[in-house]
Amino acid sequence: TGITDFAAAAEAMAVRVREAGSEVLTGARVTGLVDDGGTWVLETRCGPLRARALVNCAGLHADRVANLIRESM
Repeated sequence: TGITDFAAAAEAMAVRVREAGSEVLTGARVTGLVDDGGTWVLETRCGPLRARALVNCAGLHADRVANLIRESM
């Protein structure tokens, strides 16, 4: 077990993601996922998004997002 400053850890990861040329979106509720052969197409409230990798940080809803991933595979 351990204690961490989640906000600081998340911001440090976001900085690295942005430095690598990607973006971090918050509040983009995922409503569906499609595996498009090497990329993911995420249906969100902000419109469709494409990604090569996903990080599930949905908190109490992480199980729902994980189920969307399993269902699309």
